[in-house]
Order: sequence, then structure tokens, then C-alpha cells
Amino acid sequence: MASPGVVRFPAAAPHEPILDAVQALAPSITVRAQEIERARRLPPDLVDELLAAGCFRMLVPHSHGGAQLDLPVQVHVLEELARADASVAWTVMIGSEGPVLFRMLPRTSFDALYAAGPDVILAASANPTGVATPVEGGYRVTGRWAFVSGCQHAHWFVGHCVVDDGRVPPVRMMVLPPDRGGDRGHLVGVGAVWHRQPRRGGRRGVRA
Repeated sequence: MASPGVVRFPAAAPHEPILDAVQALAPSITVRAQEIERARRLPPDLVDELLAAGCFRMLVPHSHGGAQLDLPVQVHVLEELARADASVAWTVMIGSEGPVLFRMLPRTSFDALYAAGPDVILAASANPTGVATPVEGGYRVTGRWAFVSGCQHAHWFVGHCVVDDGRVPPVRMMVLPPDRGGDRGHLVGVGAVWHRQPRRGGRRGVRA
């Protein structure tokens, strides 16, 4: 009998492909823990393996090619990753949460974000340390956000900004593409901002 206040999830489906893939991948993650610690990021080839396993499509709806996993199964996947390496589980948890935030966008924007497929990786910061200035057709965003797990390999970055024209609500969520070597006036760059706590594998900062 469960103790009061303790949530017990049912056992995950035994043949969930993503769970099976993560369980198979876990031993190789464990042996790379020191490599991840030293680099303070997930190795690119490991990110590719996590993508291939389906980790970043866990919450994407079936309508957009995703797995649309139930919460208990998603938790089980993250639990298996955490047994192997906590920073990998943390980074996957954040990177796979795109649908949770993107569902607040217009449907056309949501569709555009997943137009190329369901394997979209998110990095995000809830701290409103950016400034969004209204311009024709949208906003010009500037700012710096610290502690953005997985920003080195993310496909999209969500940064909260204060809109500087006095409107209410003053804080808006902005969805920005990362810098892939193009015009830095429109893209987000990555910089090291943190070098201290445990779970180093996932955190850096971004600037726009």
C-alpha cells in the first residue's frame, strides 16, 4: 500500500521502442560520464544517438510524427537515462519539452516548427533577461540568458523577454533559432557562463 502523498506510476509498457532503445544505450552513456563532465556538454555523437532513439519526440503528438508518450512512460525513459548519467537525463528532459511550450503558439507556428519532422530539440530559459522591441512584422530581441541546458545542440531556443513599449503583459516568450554561422543580428549565440556545480554536462548560456 502506497504511503499518503506518494504517487505510484504503473509500470511502463514493456515494448515501448524509445524505452527499449534507451535501455540499450544506457551502458555506453555510463562509461562516458567523465567525458561529459570534462566537456560540460553532451558529445555530438551521443546527441545523435539520443535523437535516433526517439528521446526528443517523446511528447510530440502523433499528428506531427511524434511518440506522444503517456507521462508514466516518459518518466520511465528519463529514469533509465538518469541511472546512466544524471546530466543526460536532465538535458533530454528539457530538450524534449518543446511541445509543452510550443503549444502556446498559433497552430501555424507549431506546424512550422515540426515541418521537418518530430525530432526537435529545445533549450529554454524562464528568466526574463532579454528585451523585445516591437518592430514591423515582429520583435527585435536582445539579451543574455544564463543556465540554458543543452543550448549547444538545440534546434530552437525559448527566451523570455520584457517588451519595452509598456504593454501588458510585459513578459513574452520568444522562440529563436540558434547561430549556425549566419547573421548574428538575427540568431542566438552560445557562451560559457558556468563552471561550478554538479551535473555539468548540460549548462551554458546564450545571447541574442
